[in-house]
Amino acid sequence: MFRARLLDLDFRPGEESLEVKLFTEPEVPWNALAFRTIHATLSHYFADRARGEFPLHVDTLAPTKS
Repeated sequence: MFRARLLDLDFRPGEESLEVKLFTEPEVPWNALAFRTIHATLSHYFADRARGEFPLHVDTLAPTKS
């Protein structure tokens, strides 16, 4: 994942998305996120934004329990 600036609001779902929407931090539907990687990425982003610095993050997601 990379942080970038959104240049305009002309966006739509692509080949791998059914729905796309912009959320403020309190609006993020954490329990409805399709991928654990997105949950981890957003968690890092919001913590980094609060600190005002955006270091490189490298994570390993543990296997999910069945």
